[in-house]
Amino acid sequence: MKAKVTTANGKAIASQYKLVNIKDVEASHNEATGTPNPNYPALMQNRSYNGNLIDKMGQQLRPDDLLDPGYSGEAGPPVVTSIDGTLTAVGGNHRLMGMQRAARTNADQLDMYQSQLKDDAARYGIDPESVKPGDILVRQVGNPDDPAALQKMARELNDPRTTAYNKRDAAVTRGADVSDDTKQLMASQIDALSDKTGGDVTMAKLLDEPGA
Repeated sequence: MKAKVTTANGKAIASQYKLVNIKDVEASHNEATGTPNPNYPALMQNRSYNGNLIDKMGQQLRPDDLLDPGYSGEAGPPVVTSIDGTLTAVGGNHRLMGMQRAARTNADQLDMYQSQLKDDAARYGIDPESVKPGDILVRQVGNPDDPAALQKMARELNDPRTTAYNKRDAAVTRGADVSDDTKQLMASQIDALSDKTGGDVTMAKLLDEPGA
């Protein structure tokens, strides 16, 4: 069944509701350790995740939020795309990892989620009898087949204006917008200032330099 996802800046992305096994979707991080998933594109790993929060989600899933039929990428089924044939989360990684934690440590929570999924299946154009153990609902979007466009889509679906990012997450996200040419220029300026002052140079010192 067709659906759509709306980013924080109001951009609508066409999507399709899909039933998938939770083991067949790659999250950005390992839900058990919080470390980056080596099978997930590094260019889209633009934030860190709170292991305690994921554990709390896994202990008490909220099916109403996870199955919200609204358009927002900030709630509802995780948003995924196919990358080299593998379903990969581009939005809702926190939600996905919370369900992964439940599947591993609190099976009754995932059972409760699936019970509501079966009750609401018709809303998503899904046969309730097709829901198998371990299945979750996702919204699949097309892969733009361009790394920069894919990175941009992931960033828009996890915009710090509406997501509970910390300062580090926001800095990493904003840093992704800096062009390679600008990064090279900044690096050369830092090296030059370091040679001039004979010490370590931070970005703050660079910006304080006359003419910066």
